[in-house]
Amino acid sequence: SLIATQFINWGNKEYLLRNFSETPSEIKNTFSSNLVTRLPLVFLFSIIGFFYFKLDYGGLILIWLFGRFLIHSFEVLIVYEKKFVSSTVVETICFLVFILTFHFFKSDFNLKTILILYSLYQLIKGIGYLLVFRNFIDFNRISFRFNYYKVSFWFFLLSVLGFLTSKID
Repeated sequence: SLIATQFINWGNKEYLLRNFSETPSEIKNTFSSNLVTRLPLVFLFSIIGFFYFKLDYGGLILIWLFGRFLIHSFEVLIVYEKKFVSSTVVETICFLVFILTFHFFKSDFNLKTILILYSLYQLIKGIGYLLVFRNFIDFNRISFRFNYYKVSFWFFLLSVLGFLTSKID
């Protein structure tokens, strides 16, 4: 999951922070296009998950990765727009729902239950951020930008190296 998330993010936050600062009038268009351009990576890594796990686990991995995709996608807006209070509210509500649901299912505690709960937790949190930042998605100007992977490669590499460094320590 951690390695898949690194690829799904593909330098998202660092690249977009720089891009937002350079062209603030294009934030909605840039963010929306970035979201659509990186979305196929979610499906690619989910398909890989279907090859390694049973079908129902593969579906839960898809939900989990899609939730993580949404959460990481909106991190850049949290930082750029300084929406830390909104972020704290989403995180707190989702965590409380997760804990209450976890408590409710404690009698049927197994690996699949944990995977279901955690996947839904990630998805609900991602949807929470989507609701908070829905005004930043411009459905009329969304475009798939093929050159994104090339122009953001160094930001992706920086992110991966930081990830690897943190795991080595």
